[in-house]
Amino acid sequence: MNTKSKSFMEDTLILLVIAAIFYGIFTFFFSSSNSTDNLLENQIKVEEKQEVIKEQKDEEIQKIEKLKEEIKKTLNQAVQEEEQIQIKLEEKQTEVKEKVLVPMTIQAFYKENEEKIYSNISKDIDKNLFENLSDVNIRVTILKDGKYEQLEYMSGSRQYYDLIKPSILKIFPLKIDNSLKNKFPRYFRMKVKYNN
Repeated sequence: MNTKSKSFMEDTLILLVIAAIFYGIFTFFFSSSNSTDNLLENQIKVEEKQEVIKEQKDEEIQKIEKLKEEIKKTLNQAVQEEEQIQIKLEEKQTEVKEKVLVPMTIQAFYKENEEKIYSNISKDIDKNLFENLSDVNIRVTILKDGKYEQLEYMSGSRQYYDLIKPSILKIFPLKIDNSLKNKFPRYFRMKVKYNN
């Protein structure tokens, strides 16, 4: 080989080595910038995903807080309603105790039945249809079970007595308070007034 071709080969070889070095440097820089770009893109995507997850967590936390508040309100309402019910029950129990503590007297029992009799008479009889009637005295034997044994005419207008007798008997059987039961049987006397 002559010097010219040897020199040409050496030059070509040097050029090939330089080209390979340039290619390697070029590939290294562009591939690293490409991987840097990919790394940045991936990092941005991860951050976006983290933001979305954080937003979702915040929304879930807000929902849970709202739910807690609603549960608190519902519980407070239930407690208030229960307290009101308890107060009403206590009031009723107090009323019942007061009624139990104050036993009925015979006089109150008689008065209650007189009112029932007058109420029945006013419903059953039109007094405007009758004239020359007057008061009547009656006597009823009241038994322990609240039934009557005898309704007797004592004095007064016999016609008025016959007229009101069914209205008087309507009140039987009577409800006798337990505190009074040991005081029966007993006579109940009453003057039934005509104009009442």
